[in-house]
Amino acid sequence: MELCNDSYLDYVIEMFEQDNQTLFRTYKQSKQMLTIENLNSFARYTFRVYAINQLGSSPKSDILTVQTLETGLNRNNHSLLLFFVLLL
Repeated sequence: MELCNDSYLDYVIEMFEQDNQTLFRTYKQSKQMLTIENLNSFARYTFRVYAINQLGSSPKSDILTVQTLETGLNRNNHSLLLFFVLLL
């Protein structure tokens, strides 16, 4: 009996604003890499990842907190590249 088939596995990435911990964005995809663009300067974001398939969802990951750098002129031009691995 096969419990998990990677071809039917999706990842959900939840992105929160650090200041008020409200869910800011949710991404759903099959790749273990995500580029997030247009982040604010000198801002903190937190992320949580979990996997889903036809059997349900995995436990949610530990929270990852990142802070963008402070810049001068273009305040909303930060990008973040996330790589993640979930042990199921």
